[in-house]
Order: sequence, then structure tokens, then C-alpha cells
Amino acid sequence: MKAYIITVKGNELSEESANKTLESANSAGLYPELFYGVNKYESEKYLKKFNLKRNNTDGVFTKVSYKESTTACFLSHFLLWKKSLEENKSFVILEHDVNFYGEFKLDIDSNDDYEVINIGKPLWGNKYESWNDDKWMFDLFYRECGRCKSEKISFLEEYTYCDCEQAFLHGAHAYIITPKGAKKLIDYYSNNGIIPADNAINIKVVKIADYVPFICEQVREFSLVQRHHPVQEFPRGFLYGDRAWENFKTYDKKVMVFMCDGNLLDKVKPLIHNAKTKGKWDGDFVLIVPESVNTKYFDEDKDNDLVIYKVPDLMDATIHFHKIFLFDDFFKEWDWVFYSDLDVWYLDEINLNLHLKNNQSIYAPIDRLSYEQQFDSKKLDDTAQRFVQKSKPKDGKSFQTCWMLFSTKDEEWVEKYRNKLINYYFRYHIYQQIALTGYWEQCVFNIVFSDCWKELGSKLVQSEAIHKVWDGELTLDHLKRGYEDRTDYSEASGIHFTFPFAPWFRYNTKFYREWSRCNDEV
Repeated sequence: MKAYIITVKGNELSEESANKTLESANSAGLYPELFYGVNKYESEKYLKKFNLKRNNTDGVFTKVSYKESTTACFLSHFLLWKKSLEENKSFVILEHDVNFYGEFKLDIDSNDDYEVINIGKPLWGNKYESWNDDKWMFDLFYRECGRCKSEKISFLEEYTYCDCEQAFLHGAHAYIITPKGAKKLIDYYSNNGIIPADNAINIKVVKIADYVPFICEQVREFSLVQRHHPVQEFPRGFLYGDRAWENFKTYDKKVMVFMCDGNLLDKVKPLIHNAKTKGKWDGDFVLIVPESVNTKYFDEDKDNDLVIYKVPDLMDATIHFHKIFLFDDFFKEWDWVFYSDLDVWYLDEINLNLHLKNNQSIYAPIDRLSYEQQFDSKKLDDTAQRFVQKSKPKDGKSFQTCWMLFSTKDEEWVEKYRNKLINYYFRYHIYQQIALTGYWEQCVFNIVFSDCWKELGSKLVQSEAIHKVWDGELTLDHLKRGYEDRTDYSEASGIHFTFPFAPWFRYNTKFYREWSRCNDEV
């Protein structure tokens, strides 16, 4: 059974504790993966993304905890519930501070009756103590709460009405979620507003069973969500509040952007899957499409990991010129924008070395063509010729637009070059048509960014098969009869093929196999 440890990326306490939990779970035979959840600074964004609202009517978010942190905690669990439902698999969900003292033996994938199974020792109460007797050898007990006189959604209310200790989880630090339970939780809190995660998993919403004797417990050394409140009984030296967040490292938000017309929509999801699995991309994804394109193809996107940005159709222009819209205000949500053509394939981790990049440059691969070769000299009048020469970089090199990276942090820089792109698009493409046939937007981008582009690097390379075509060693017809590229790409993190040799064509025999596998998996 798959297992995940919810971890707050950038919080030293969380990451160190999660690694300890990982070791402990491995020793119990569980072998979980780290799952980077939502941090408190992102909680509002995710509430909006999933159209969720807080239900704080009795102060459950503010009496004993910090609102943003507790919201982020719920959302981290919510993301794993969605994953369970979408993959139709049961998961073990662990928080970052769990220690195992028993072996994990339970496998319930084949039993559809379960919804939530608690495997962690509750943080308070004494009813469960009798269940840890040796006579109970890994039994499942369903929770009942027949004496409850009124609905309770927090542990403060739990003691107000009766001495029941079974209404909800006393700590959501270790439990199993099934697709059936996940659906109930998602539906209920989407319609009724969210509450803290441990309170949210309650017998009003889902059936809860306890796997006893318990095999793990929460390690009480710090909390990213709890306030200091008399009912908490924090041990000496316990870290909470700002002190638990003081070493939080902020990470630049990044987005990978694709672009296509209606003909290549089915090529997007395989590349996303490839970028996440082989490229280990942990940022967001956006697809730019002209507003005339019907995108119903993505309406049933189970992963919900693609944002579609519809932009105006450009007159007398190929789809390539819609790269201009990369500089729209829409992308201010992210710190870094990484554009990727669709006819690429990732082989290893995409390491953009953002900490070494500056905010007033655009980064792209060097092109084989020189700067001057990007233009159709026959269409350059004297004025345009002088301008092209004036803009020529000292080294005479040009860049490809198959990959481009830039920062949105300097808004004045972004606005300046956005305006230049628009102006030069009309002046040099619409009116003068100066681009070489087949190079479209690349000449305009090279004029606009001639003074501030730098080589991208990051082990992103051009297909050697296409190089051989350009060098005259092969022809496209040769490739289309079926070509196995035996180039050693072991040092590369990504390959750009150009459209005629894209990885989704069967005649690109080596990479079609990989593309086809990813396509099947999505």
C-alpha cells in the first residue's frame, strides 16, 4: 500500500522530522514517500483554487491554533484525499512527526467497505488504553458514539456534551484513507466549509475504524499549527507559533508553460507526466491557447495540474507568435516562467539553477543559426537593415525559443520587453515579414532581447538526429522511414527534437516508445 508523509518544504523542523518519520516507517515495513504539502503562506491560494471556505463558527481555527497554518494542514490532507480518489487507491497518510513502534501488516486494498482506518495512538483520552492489551492482536474496531447529545466539531465541544472520545480522530497523524472515504470527505467539506483535519475526519462524515494495538504515535516536540492553550499541555521545550516557522526558507514559485493550437492538445498531458516523473518538475503548469481553441479535451483532467490560459488570436501569425503572451500580467503569480515547446522530452531532473539567474535577462539555448541568419535579407529595407545590424549582439549569436526562462520579479523589465515584443511583432512581422520561412517568431525575439539574453544551459540540448539533417548527413525522408537515435544523451536533462522528429511520431523509434508509455499512463 502506498504511504505518504506530509512535509512542509522549506521548514527545517518539518523536513528534519519527516526524515526521521521516514526511517521509522521503513523499519516498520511501510516505505512511504515524502509529500510536500501546503504551507501557511499558500493557504489562501489553495482555498481559492479548490473553491473551499473555512467553517470557523465555533472558533476551531482560532481558539487553539493559527488560522493560516491549520488551513494549510487541512489542505495538505485534502490533496492526498483527492489523489486517493483519482487513482482509486488506498493510502497511508502520515504527518511529519510520527514514530513507529510496531510492524505495519494491514492490507485493505481489496476491501471496499472501509473508509478511514486510524493506526496512530490518539493524542488524548483513555478509552483506547484497554485496546492496547496483548489480547487484541491487530483487530479493527469501528467507532460508535451513541451517547452524543449534540453535534461536535472540536475537542473542546467533545467534553462539553459528554465523555465520548470517538467522534473524530484525536490527531490525524497516522491513518489510512480509501477512495470511498476520500470521496465522502471531499464532497462534505466542499459543500459545508472546512474545519481542522483531525476534526474533519469524524464519524458524521465517514466510518472510522481503529487498528489496534496501535503501531505508531506522534512525537510531541513542535507544532506548526497550535497555539499555547491550557488544554494543549505542551511539554517543556515545545516549539510552536513563530518560533516553529522562524527558519522557513521561501522558495521561488515557478511555472512551466506550453503553447499549442487545437491540433496538439493531446500531446500536453504526456509531456506533463514526463516533466514530473523524469524531469522531477515541482512547479506549476500552464497551457497557452488561442481563445478560438476548444479545450473541452481537458475538462475531465483527473490530475487537475494544468491551468489553461486563453489568449487573443493573433492576425496573420502562426501559433508560435503567441509566446508574446508569456509576458502578460497573468504570469505575475509566479516568480519564474519557464517556457517549453511541446516537441521536447525530459530525461533527467530539470535544474534551472534559479539562484544563479538575474531578474533582467532572458535565458535560452544558443541556436545554430547566427543572429543575421534569422532574417530574410531580401525583405529588409534600408531602415530595417540598419536596425537589425544595430541590434546585433557582439558575438553574433542567436537563441532558440524552444526553451525560455525569465523572472517576473522586476515588473518594469517585464513591461518594457512586453511592449517591445508587441511593437516589433507588428512592425517587423506583420508589415515587413522579415522572418525566414520556418523561423517565424524567433527573429523578432532575437531583435527584442538582443541586449539581454543569456545561454540557458541546464543540460537542455538539441536532437543529434536533427543536427545530422542540417549538416546533410541525413534527410527528413530518411528519418521518416524509421530512425533509432543511438546518441548518448546520458549527460542531458532534456532534448528538443523540432516538430518533424517529435517524440510522438512512430518513426522516432527510440523516443516514441517512451512517449507512448507516458501517454498510456495518463
